[in-house]
Amino acid sequence: MTTATTELDNLVETKGTQELTYFRALLYAAVVGAAGGLTATVYYFVLEFLPELVWETSRASIVPWFPAWLPPGTTPG
Repeated sequence: MTTATTELDNLVETKGTQELTYFRALLYAAVVGAAGGLTATVYYFVLEFLPELVWETSRASIVPWFPAWLPPGTTPG
């Protein structure tokens, strides 16, 4: 037997042990789905609460940049 034939036989033998079963596919899908769901949830909360936090903490430094005739809390338009 040549080396190539031996390597091919080894690949055929190991292929049977690394098949993706239905249960393993579902398990991987659940893990990826859970990770994606957690990432999306964190992203949502950052987008929801970060602007409010930034506005409340930096409002005192931003308000003086606006003209005096514009009352605080109003929006143009």
